[in-house]
Amino acid sequence: MARGRQSLLEDLFEITSKLQWWVGVALAGAFYLILHQFAVMELAAATSASIVSGAAIQSFIKGLASIPQYILPVIFLGAASVSLFSGRELDKV
Repeated sequence: MARGRQSLLEDLFEITSKLQWWVGVALAGAFYLILHQFAVMELAAATSASIVSGAAIQSFIKGLASIPQYILPVIFLGAASVSLFSGRELDKV
C-alpha cells in the first residue's frame, strides 16, 4: 500500500539515512553552527524610520532560525544512527 505524502522533515530523514553515517553527523553540526549564528545575532535598534525595515527583517530571521537550530540536528543525527546501524546489519550478513 502506498504511503501518503511525506513532510519535508521525513524526506530529510529518509534521504540522510541512505547516506554514509558521517554525512548525517557533519550535516547536523553544520546546520547547528549556521542556524545558531542567526539565532543569537544582535538586533539593531530601530533609531530612525529608515532602519525599521532592516530591524524587522533581522528579527524575522532570528525567530525563523531559533527552533530549527535544534530540530534539524536531531533529525540528521537520528538519520545518521539509522544509517550506521543499518550498515552494520549488512556487514553481518
